Amino acid sequence: MKFKNFIINFAIITSLTGSVLVQQIPQFSQYMYERHLYNPGYTGANPDVIEMALNIRRQYIASDQGPYSANFALHAPIRSKNIAVGGRIITDAIAPVYLGAFWGNFAYQVKMRKYTLSFGMEAGLITRGVDNALLRKRDPNDPAFDESSAFSLTPMPDFGAGIYFSSKKFYTGLSAKHLAPFSLTQKNIAPLGIAGLRRHYFLMAGGYIPLGIDFMWEPSTLIKVLETLEYQYDISSNFSYKNIISLGASYRSDGAIIPIARVTINKHIHISYSFDYLMGNLGSYYRNSHELLLRYDIGLAPMVRKINIDPRYF
Repeated sequence: MKFKNFIINFAIITSLTGSVLVQQIPQFSQYMYERHLYNPGYTGANPDVIEMALNIRRQYIASDQGPYSANFALHAPIRSKNIAVGGRIITDAIAPVYLGAFWGNFAYQVKMRKYTLSFGMEAGLITRGVDNALLRKRDPNDPAFDESSAFSLTPMPDFGAGIYFSSKKFYTGLSAKHLAPFSLTQKNIAPLGIAGLRRHYFLMAGGYIPLGIDFMWEPSTLIKVLETLEYQYDISSNFSYKNIISLGASYRSDGAIIPIARVTINKHIHISYSFDYLMGNLGSYYRNSHELLLRYDIGLAPMVRKINIDPRYF
């Protein structure tokens, strides 16, 4: 198999399959607990903490070469200026293809009496490559393969923007990613129309509905749409007890059922786990996926309110 043919075949598969096309970048199931993944407007949304989050995902564990994904995010509010800053790093490996990306985030917050409206943007770099050592070659002497162990692509700039609106009982957000589409392969291998990173649009919403004194219902949804109009949606329903333990499940439109459990160790440490079970014919091979989310919140000192003192009584 020629290297050029491999790239074109891979690009066609990821461009023609709707549920895969939405995953040109890594997909994570616990969007409701790490909204910074899909909307830069969420940057610094919690005014009292610096948030650090680590997502680790192992997909399709029935396959020895199933995808591995990891996301690390750090963001914080600058309360005196009504702005927030942060950053995010993602790595993804779908043997033999791998992806690496970094974004810096900025958000401006408009604070009202009971609501906050945030405008966010992100800018970063994305690169992809192929590990030749993991390819099965029909011809060991294929001239398409050189002596190097990997085929890497030049990092390309990437941009996104989002709006996030929240209160104590409700949140919603709309964001756009990859606003400057580019080819995922070298131009002499496949054109943008076959292997391009398309614009992605995300709409999320969720709420907090009290069920008595100790229990809370937390419904949420995430809708993903590409500029080519392929789409995917998640619908989730979680129930929490005293904000310490949360249990629930999601349904994804590609036929996945996703149980989710979350535990708050203390006011700083939150751990959640989800298990994707893919129904249908593919479920017998691509059995399931595991995802772990670790979040650590660093508390910020209370804001000191400025009091105007009349100098006559100072």
